[in-house]
Order: sequence, then C-alpha cells, then structure tokens
Amino acid sequence: MPGATRHLPMEGLKELISNMYHQEGMSLGDIAGLFGVSRTAIHKRMLQYGIRARSRSASRLLALRQGKFPGMSAHSVNERFFRSWTKEMAYVLGLMLTDGCVSKDLCTVTLAMNDREILEKVSAVMHADIPVIQSKHQPRLHIFRITRSRIAKDLISLGVTPQKSLTVIFPPVPGRFLSHFIRGVFDGDGSVMLTMCPSARHPTGARWLKTSLVSGSEKFIVELEQKLQFLGMPPRSIFVDRGGKNPSYRIHCGGRDSKKLFEIMYRDTGNGLYLERKYRVFQSGRMYKSKTERFRFTDAAPEALKQFFRYHYGDQKHMAVSQLAKYVGCSRDTIYRWAKTDAAKIKKKHLEKIEAFTL
Repeated sequence: MPGATRHLPMEGLKELISNMYHQEGMSLGDIAGLFGVSRTAIHKRMLQYGIRARSRSASRLLALRQGKFPGMSAHSVNERFFRSWTKEMAYVLGLMLTDGCVSKDLCTVTLAMNDREILEKVSAVMHADIPVIQSKHQPRLHIFRITRSRIAKDLISLGVTPQKSLTVIFPPVPGRFLSHFIRGVFDGDGSVMLTMCPSARHPTGARWLKTSLVSGSEKFIVELEQKLQFLGMPPRSIFVDRGGKNPSYRIHCGGRDSKKLFEIMYRDTGNGLYLERKYRVFQSGRMYKSKTERFRFTDAAPEALKQFFRYHYGDQKHMAVSQLAKYVGCSRDTIYRWAKTDAAKIKKKHLEKIEAFTL
C-alpha cells in the first residue's frame, strides 16, 4: 500500500487512519508499515486531522494484549476504582496519600510498604491480578504497581500528586467514609505501641497504649485533627519535629484516647481492610484499664457527682481529673475517692461546686 495516502481525499484518509487506530487497535508503527511511510509521518497526519492519540499506558496495555512483548502479560484492574466513594476506596486512598506515589509522566501508581499482607488486600479489592513484588534494593519493602493513566489522573484529582509529601492536603472525604480513610492514613503513617504504665498507681504488669499520626504537611495534619474531633476525639495538640531536613507534624494519643481512636477507626471493618499487626497491638492494649477507667460508683453517690465524673470521660466539656480537682479546690486523690462515696462525706463547699458545675 505504499503511497496510498496520495490517492485518498483528506476526509477519506482521516476516517481510514482513525478507524485503524481506534477501532482496529493498530499502533502508529502498524499503520505506517501499511502505507509505506514513517511512524512520524502518520503521527503528523493525526495531529493535522485532530485524531486523539492514546495515552502511553493505554498504548502499552494494548501492545501487551496483542502479544508484542513476549514473556510479558497484560494485567487487569478496576480502572474506575477511585471514581466513586466506597469504604474500600476511602481506605486505599488513605494508604495512597501516605505510602503511594504517582510517576512524573502521570502513567504509573506505586504503593510501597513493608507489609506484603496489606498490599495483597489492596490488589484484591481493586480486582487486580497484578503481583506484589519485592524491592530489589530494600529486602523488607514490597511494591504494588499499576500502570494506568486513568487511575493516576483520578488519584491526582484526590491529592496524590508527584512529590506530595510536604504539600498534600486533606481530600474531600464524605463523612460516612472518614473512619475508613483515617484508618488507611494510620496504617500508612501511624504507629501504635504498648509501654509500661506511666504511673506506679497501676497494677504490676499493666500496659499503656500510645498512638501517633504523622505527616510532612502541616495543612493535612491540622485538618486531620479537626476531622478526628468531628468523629468524637477530644482536641489534640500538634507537635512539630524539626530534627530532619524538613519539619514533620505529629498527633499523639495516650491510653484512653488511643482506645477511643481504635473505636473510631475499626468500627466497621467487615471487609478486613486493616493492618493485622497494628490491630493486634490495639486489641492487647484494650485489655488493660487505667485507674479512671476502673471507677465504679456506689448506689449512694448522687446524680450530680456521677455527672461530674462524666466530664472526665470525654463529653463535650471534657476535663482531665487534675482540672476537675483544681476547679473544686481539692486533691486529685480526693477526686478518685469520691467515686466510691456519697454526698454526706463530701464537704459542703465542694458539693456546692460540683452541683454548680453540672447545671
């Protein structure tokens, strides 16, 4: 068919090239071979006729399906996974915002983590048959890589941009999916540990849960803290670590608040999307109760006293025991003792303050 382009009118040639390229799935090289011209000549004609070209990842996928790369196969994946909000999509997005990246050519998405288990779960919910591979440079690191420009563009629109670690912002996650998204963020950039209790008042062998969430983006961590309040967490301070090249921002939670964070993040995990090792630490830590969590009121304790203590358990007027004691004008130990007493054993001036506080 050499020289055939000279004998076709412009409209006929445009339609022919378009059909070959889009309907028959031919490459520029294939079409160029039929016409006896160079690949560049066909590309120029397509630009001249306004024929839309395939993306690089789409071209590569088509070539793989056509068997043009011997020994390599085309993998399937749900390319519309990030187009609509679901519990699974919110969780995976949280992982992508922390441990994922998009290539500079906007064609490839990579999720790299030490835990192979969670990458295999992500592959399953995305209906992908893409294998999780081990890094050649870091023996403990595992990689899940998707070459789809559509997925890359969807993630970019949600904030997973190239070199995002210092600039990432909180995406517009619908309220009903917040807990799943935050669990993904936590599995990516959060930590949980069990340490010895910070006070000698606790029973021998008791442990204290400590959790933290960290980000290199101040905007992200500030909004994350606000979303945690929306879900029921008390206000948290944000700590800045300036020890490295760039500052990092961290939210810390102690024992009782770590348990509350657990209830928020794992309240609906029937799909099994969570990191097993972190979940097990939480479960172990929940076995231990601090002194304030072991409070039991006597039947003689008046309603005003019970209401007073509820403010220590995280209601809207959440106050620490030391703050309650300072307000009443007594010691911290006295506050603890009142949990097992009645109004007759509380000084009148203290009882009046308690009743005024709970009005």
